[in-house]
Amino acid sequence: MRLLRIANLVVFTAMAGFSLSLVVVNFGQSSVRNLASDLFYRRNVSALQVHQGARATGIETAVRTCRSDLLNEALSVTLADLNQTNQVADYNTWADTHARSQVFLRGMIRCLPMNANAWLREAMVSRAIAEDADSLRARLQLARQLAPFERQMILGRLSIWQRLSPLALDANRGLAEADILSVLRYGRDPMIKALAAPSSVAFGDMVAAQLPSLDADRRAVITPLLGP
Repeated sequence: MRLLRIANLVVFTAMAGFSLSLVVVNFGQSSVRNLASDLFYRRNVSALQVHQGARATGIETAVRTCRSDLLNEALSVTLADLNQTNQVADYNTWADTHARSQVFLRGMIRCLPMNANAWLREAMVSRAIAEDADSLRARLQLARQLAPFERQMILGRLSIWQRLSPLALDANRGLAEADILSVLRYGRDPMIKALAAPSSVAFGDMVAAQLPSLDADRRAVITPLLGP
């Protein structure tokens, strides 16, 4: 009888511990989900809430379970945390945030290898940490193959091309020129204006070099939008 009571106590303790872990996990998921919803609907969210949300257990749970809904919510929070960090103002926080984000994004890619947005965001974070032309090309080539003509994906890739050093841009010339030509030939005004956003001289020269490949009518429409 005593052994039975001890066995029951062990089982009860184990179940209680498991139940508590579920509560912690569900709370972490709930906090990330609520925060992602607030960000999506542009509700007032403090920088501290975003910072803490990006470090909540729900982020790890998303990667561990490989649930696409949780991963996309965690991605929203992770990107919001990245956007509010400043390398000059607080380098340590910037470095920690980028390192955490890189780990999360690589986990997301393992779960969703066909997700172009995950490849694109991982390329952005990796470039911010250290510019490696070869690894960047591999990531962005995959991102482009998976979503060659999606507007937001093109704009995301352009933002990378515009920030690369001349050497890294030249090493990725084929991919960059393909995106530039897609916008020049088929893009509407907002996308064309994105080409004229502040960027390196090398990127501006690359855009200018593609203009002669357009027909005269299209060039007449685009040239004023690109500015002087």
